[in-house]
Amino acid sequence: MRALSAMSPASRRDIAPLLHRLRVMEVFPCRLLATNPLPRGFLPKLGPAKAKACLYPGEDARLLAGTAIPLCWRVL
Repeated sequence: MRALSAMSPASRRDIAPLLHRLRVMEVFPCRLLATNPLPRGFLPKLGPAKAKACLYPGEDARLLAGTAIPLCWRVL
């Protein structure tokens, strides 16, 4: 999990169950490991929630009217 430190906490939290499942399969049926190094229910902590933003109608109109910004960024 330390190697994934560049990712967001939510992404690391999504990857943790997959890593745990791989370790379970290494223990049984493959018998590559004697025990699973990750405890059951292991999940990294989530970071603080991201700030929410919204556009006012005037800002939205200016953004959609601008041609310097590609259309795919103006629509979404």
